[in-house]
Amino acid sequence: MELAQAYGHVGDHAQAVVVAEAAMQAAEERGAAILEQWLAVLADLYYANEQWEKSLAVHDRLEREFPIDRSRRRELLPDSETLRALQAQSRALLRR
Repeated sequence: MELAQAYGHVGDHAQAVVVAEAAMQAAEERGAAILEQWLAVLADLYYANEQWEKSLAVHDRLEREFPIDRSRRRELLPDSETLRALQAQSRALLRR
């Protein structure tokens, strides 16, 4: 996951997503626990790539698997309402 973060820091969000998804898949195949931080990184990378639906899905998974105070979650990620609004905007643009 560190490599995905490194790609994200240099602005290569597309490659960061590829690496992050591969790291998560490998961890799940090994039966390893998926860490909250990994999900937060993946959601942030999807957000940076304007992949609203995927970001929202990971955000929802975070809320299910790692329930915390909502104000802390907002510090980590955009809230669900923001993601849903961005998703609606992107769908509207695609229909044009």
